[in-house]
Amino acid sequence: MTISMLITGCQFKTNQEQSYTDLQKSNATSKDIMDYEKIIQGNNHGIVSVEELKSQTLENQYGFVLKIKATNKYTNVLEYEMLPDVNNLLTGYDNVEKDKNGYFISKAISPSSSYLLTNVIVEEIYHLGNALNINEGDNVQIAELCYIAAQASPYVIHQNESEQVLFCQEDMIKLEPNEEYIIFGYKNNDKESSKYGHLRTVGFQEGIYHVDNEKEKSFYQKSNKDLVINECINKLESLQRENGIIMTN
Repeated sequence: MTISMLITGCQFKTNQEQSYTDLQKSNATSKDIMDYEKIIQGNNHGIVSVEELKSQTLENQYGFVLKIKATNKYTNVLEYEMLPDVNNLLTGYDNVEKDKNGYFISKAISPSSSYLLTNVIVEEIYHLGNALNINEGDNVQIAELCYIAAQASPYVIHQNESEQVLFCQEDMIKLEPNEEYIIFGYKNNDKESSKYGHLRTVGFQEGIYHVDNEKEKSFYQKSNKDLVINECINKLESLQRENGIIMTN
């Protein structure tokens, strides 16, 4: 087992409560991330409130508000679980192992724990918690709520499947290479999270705002940080109204 893990260099065990969990990291820079076929996964998430946005970023020693430029360099992080398939979702596959009760067993991907680490360039710093050390010009990684896997995911990864697709959570905003964004986020310090220690944005779309190319570049200078932050908060309030969320003072 040890020799095999050293040879592959891409899988390692993690001591989480969930059993049979592997993390696999792979650099994926040969193909433009936006060229992958995209599959949207539904979810039941709620929209982050303005108060939550502020508490996780502006009022958090690990929070940040940055203007960034996305690159095409990213690392794919997949979390697997060995789960018995009681719904026969693996019907039609050959040579899939079964447990003692006759149920199929295979490596199933955890869609809520897998993610991409996308490299971005920090162009402006509007807010930075005192526990963070980030400078303008730095290349940092942002954990995005999407991942690259075989077509059958998240139910199973089978050795005969080679087609790779980009699985994205519904309503999330994917950072596109060479595009500029204002991002509201924080460093994840939840030791139970698969994204522990990584920078991530708030919510699925509430913490990401495309830079308006029609505005003067000077608008996005850090001397105007209050204007930029307030504009993003106003956009969040508009998003809440569009979704029927009533706000009170």
